[in-house]
Amino acid sequence: MGYAKKIGTGAAFVYAQNILSAFFGILTAIIVIRSLGVAEYGVLTLAIATMGLLTPFLDFGIGQVVTSDIAGEIGVGRMDRVKRLYYGYGKTVMVMGLILSAGLFVASFFVGGFYGDSFPILLRLASGLLFINPARSMMLVGFGGFSRFKALGLIQASESAFKFIFVALAVLYFRLGSAGVIAAYLLAIIVSVIFIGLPMLVRVLRHFRGVSSSPEPVFKNLLFSHGKFQILSQPVKSLYEGIRSWVITLLAGVEALAIFQVAFQIYSYIYLFLGAIEAVMMPIFAEEFARSIEVAKKLLVKMTKYITWLALLVAVVFFVAIPPGLRILFGDKYNYSIP
Repeated sequence: MGYAKKIGTGAAFVYAQNILSAFFGILTAIIVIRSLGVAEYGVLTLAIATMGLLTPFLDFGIGQVVTSDIAGEIGVGRMDRVKRLYYGYGKTVMVMGLILSAGLFVASFFVGGFYGDSFPILLRLASGLLFINPARSMMLVGFGGFSRFKALGLIQASESAFKFIFVALAVLYFRLGSAGVIAAYLLAIIVSVIFIGLPMLVRVLRHFRGVSSSPEPVFKNLLFSHGKFQILSQPVKSLYEGIRSWVITLLAGVEALAIFQVAFQIYSYIYLFLGAIEAVMMPIFAEEFARSIEVAKKLLVKMTKYITWLALLVAVVFFVAIPPGLRILFGDKYNYSIP
């Protein structure tokens, strides 16, 4: 399959998934923000941000690098290295997930009620998200590395749909508040991983049948070669986002954090559309680069041009639409989020 056809097919699946994810994500966010008070939503945001401080250490931010390297090795037919790399990554994220989730769970008993009685409970529930996240990461890396864009899109879209369903039940029907929101997130990931992702991953792993793992420590070599640059950059970015929430809370309170988070949620869903192409480009570019530098160069130039024009269009549309849209959805409660 030529790179243009492959990108078109992959982009179609990824953009379809992103549209569905954004649709269900926006509905979920509206339910949560409308149902919770400003302070309670701020505490929920703080708990998720605290979990976010640990998330970068699950795989040290190199999931995308592993995805690209897998695609590159497939491009030159070295399946023994693919197997060693994939399983090396999997063992690392599983061990780190166990350590970090246990650490957050234990730490929740020592935080006290600084931000209300619900805060320690939210942290314990968030530790469950850390525990299940490695399985999800392995699936995303496997689907991306093998260019299984349909599977990649399906698991992410189903996760967003399940989140919407479970959050609606927890918050609107059972009235479980912020604890119900995180519990719903956890249940959504578990269901999507087990019932959607696992059967598709089994089919992908059939490529390893009869293949002996390379004796070379491929994953370790990645960490100490080009992977170290991602380790230095991506975790720092994620840590900044978690620390930022704590700084806002300490300086201005949880209500200010809620106001900021509403604005940031809107930005995140806008970026979801623009960032969709990255999930397609990373593995395909790595595979084409392994075959032909000239083809990869043309590919990079074209995609840079198209994404720039798309970004300009999206920026103008949302700049105009956000203020009236925010007032329609939440009244005057989050007016300070508009600037």
